[in-house]
Amino acid sequence: MKGIKTYNIVLGLLAVLLLAKPFETLAQQVNDAELKAISKYDGQQVKLRWAPDNYFAWRKLNQSGYVIERYTIKENGKLVSGIPVKEILGGGLIKPWPDEKWDQYPNNKFVALARETLKGQVTSSFGANANPGQIIDMANKEKNSFSFALYAADVEPLAAEALALSFTDTNIRPNAQYTYIIKPAVADSTYHIAQAILSVETDKPATLPAIENIKVINGDKVVQLAVYVAFLQDYYTAYKVEKKEALIHNYQELDRPMQVNLNPKGGVSDWMEVTDSLARNNVPVWYRIRGVDAFGDFGPYSEEIVVEGRELFEGFQSPTIDTLINQNNKSVLLRWSFVEYAKATTLEIWKATHIDGPYKIVQTMNTPKADGKFTDEFPSHSNYYKVAATDASDKRVQSYPRYIQFEDNTPPAMPQALSGDISTVGLVSLKWQMNAEQDLQGYRVFRANKADGEWMESTRDIVLASTYTDTISLETLTNDIHYKIQALDTRGNMSGFSKVLHLIKPDHIAPVPAQISNYTLLEDGQLMLDLQGSPSTDVERYYIVVVEASQTDTVQSWDAHTFPKQYKIANTPCATILASLTTMDRSKNTSATDQISFTFPCSAGTKAIEILKGAIAKEMEVWFWNGNQIRR
Repeated sequence: MKGIKTYNIVLGLLAVLLLAKPFETLAQQVNDAELKAISKYDGQQVKLRWAPDNYFAWRKLNQSGYVIERYTIKENGKLVSGIPVKEILGGGLIKPWPDEKWDQYPNNKFVALARETLKGQVTSSFGANANPGQIIDMANKEKNSFSFALYAADVEPLAAEALALSFTDTNIRPNAQYTYIIKPAVADSTYHIAQAILSVETDKPATLPAIENIKVINGDKVVQLAVYVAFLQDYYTAYKVEKKEALIHNYQELDRPMQVNLNPKGGVSDWMEVTDSLARNNVPVWYRIRGVDAFGDFGPYSEEIVVEGRELFEGFQSPTIDTLINQNNKSVLLRWSFVEYAKATTLEIWKATHIDGPYKIVQTMNTPKADGKFTDEFPSHSNYYKVAATDASDKRVQSYPRYIQFEDNTPPAMPQALSGDISTVGLVSLKWQMNAEQDLQGYRVFRANKADGEWMESTRDIVLASTYTDTISLETLTNDIHYKIQALDTRGNMSGFSKVLHLIKPDHIAPVPAQISNYTLLEDGQLMLDLQGSPSTDVERYYIVVVEASQTDTVQSWDAHTFPKQYKIANTPCATILASLTTMDRSKNTSATDQISFTFPCSAGTKAIEILKGAIAKEMEVWFWNGNQIRR
């Protein structure tokens, strides 16, 4: 968990504890301070750590103490019935140790440090005529005491317990869930400190990761280890470095406090650096590192790192690049000089497109000279060069990099093989073939509703990869969308546009319904329906369904090109029919159904007086005149 750190000293940080996200309090009120807390289930017990987020709250709580409430939410994986019962842990009140218990640990340096932080607290107020400088000095001392207290608690579990900043709950059951509330023992209406709330499940013990990425820099009787800890900061508050020398079988911890990850300005860095002195050069020494979390638990060891000290190049001057010449924008002529060439066994020309590399060797000379030249027949648009010399012990020195660039008015090639698809929720996935130019900067993506319409750029930033995801609305009247892309290089030269990609949108819009526009009762008793097709352009099929009261039905369908203008329904005397006309498009969306209900006369002298049209025909009645009376 990450968040705001509350101290900024070289000694340490309350890494996981004050890197926690703020917990919400039960009451919605303005807080003067908050308790931050974390928890860990190790398979046998639940460990709790907490701290207030400022030194003034810490001072008050050292006097009044803390209370921990526990509520059992689940047992055996199931919610407990009724209202959870409150349990008070730790005997009811948790406060810093009394003096006699501190005295039991005279040789623990972190416990001693924690005790000293409590001694420096202010116990009386300043008078009205107090010196402002005196007040500021005392406030700064208290802030430092608070910082040292958090540091000691981070690296030593006993110090955290002594400062009343930790508790271990051993009375737990597996496959359960507990809620812990950590709060001040005494409520203060003039200075409100928000409580911390934690939810812990005991179904799976927490695990700690191993340290994997370690770089080594060898020096003259010294070694520097650079440990990549960016993804470890959520787990560890400090790191333990152990060393094993030749002829010694056991590892020993370095004679210094455990390492914490702070850069010189006090901020957290992605890399932690450890420097150690060596007794001799060219003799192997082994190191291993593991982290410790805020609860004092160690993670697994890293793999062993083997290092050796190496002598420096005393009096061994580096080569010098004297000139770089652009030869007709086609090649580069490099001239170098090397005063100490007699001490070198090889000399190499290095080249890169960026000052930080990576550099590759473009020429190796096994007989170094005092000066020389090299022609690069295949330069890039941007070129950095170095000259490196190596001696018999494989020690290397190198020149400072020199830079030369070419004029470049040549645009990248037009992007090829643009393809894509549209998902049912409107996500457009595009891909294309990556350009081969070394100075390629990226791509821009454009879209339009029509290929000959107005094009708009879809990308806000340059796309570095050969894929792109766009979002479009499907609830529009247009059935398709068009895309094209453009490549550009680091000089701003732009390629021509790719071929236009035409994509069909997934269609969720029903077509405009076809209609039964009129009807005629023919002389032979058949019912003639006049049909009007849908104006939608993506109609795939029309369906007409005729259902008689006897539940027999007739289904007829046509495609968009064969849809008739009229349709006859055979005469069935006294039968009531319901005719329905439905339109379906290529995406299988169907329109609202146009309907009529009609009852055929029982004899030639009977005439229908009304035909009901539309959806309401399902529920309304039709009346007929048979020459003598009106009937249904």
